Amino acid sequence: MPLAERAERLDADLDTVEHYSQVIAADRRSTRANGRFTDEFAELLTDADLRDSHAADARESGLAEAAEDIETNTQL
Repeated sequence: MPLAERAERLDADLDTVEHYSQVIAADRRSTRANGRFTDEFAELLTDADLRDSHAADARESGLAEAAEDIETNTQL
């Protein structure tokens, strides 16, 4: 909708409508950008969660079970 028509419908002066139109446009751009970064951040977290779960499995190597029956002779 043209700026003049918006000002007429809102019964406001043209400068005020132009100012707030710019504010709304900036807010929309910010929301779109923020949404994109939020999605990318969530994807990174998901990747990190997958990496950590695989790393945890790698640490579970079975050595604890193998070492259960080992006798140690330590004197303090």
